[in-house]
Amino acid sequence: MKRLWRNRKANLFVIFILLIFALSAWMGALTFTIMITEELRIVGVDFNADNTIDIHVQNVGTATVTITEVRVDYTIIDVADITIGLGESYEVIEIHYDWIKETAYDIAVVTSTGHTFIYRAISPSK
Repeated sequence: MKRLWRNRKANLFVIFILLIFALSAWMGALTFTIMITEELRIVGVDFNADNTIDIHVQNVGTATVTITEVRVDYTIIDVADITIGLGESYEVIEIHYDWIKETAYDIAVVTSTGHTFIYRAISPSK
């Protein structure tokens, strides 16, 4: 055992290399937890004759997303919590809104973490 510890420079080098590997593993773990992103894509919006709006949303991030609110311009519309898994499409978020024909609307989808995703749509001529 004494022979193993005789060359101190070599031993310090080995310890240094082991510390570098440990530090790299720790930083790698940090990087992977930071890279979790919440991102939605509003694929399209349909304006229906019965004063409803259908919002087509897809989760393109790396985390499950829960939608808690929809805004049409400055009007807040509460929706039941809608959870969308990774890569899934939630075909329709239906909201009731008295829309006016041939008008531009900023439609925002808000998640439980507060992220807001905005889509501009123009209503058709009924």
